[in-house]
Amino acid sequence: MFPQFVDDLFVYGSVALVAVVPDRTRDVIAAMEQFHLDFDNTCQYVAAAQFGAEIVSFDSDFDRTDEERHVPSGILGKDPNLLSR
Repeated sequence: MFPQFVDDLFVYGSVALVAVVPDRTRDVIAAMEQFHLDFDNTCQYVAAAQFGAEIVSFDSDFDRTDEERHVPSGILGKDPNLLSR
């Protein structure tokens, strides 16, 4: 079941994996201190800023940042084509 989920998202879907580039690691430290996020959330926050992406999460910790957090159902509601995939 999990391999099919991964294939559906990353191989055949439109979900991409991104990473914080090395020169942005200082941004991770600064954002951890500024927003009081844990390391994982801060990496997601910095990666989203780096790639101009939106944060989609159930985690309300992102509400402490200066970026708007979206829940998955809210994002799906924006683009009806996403529901048919």
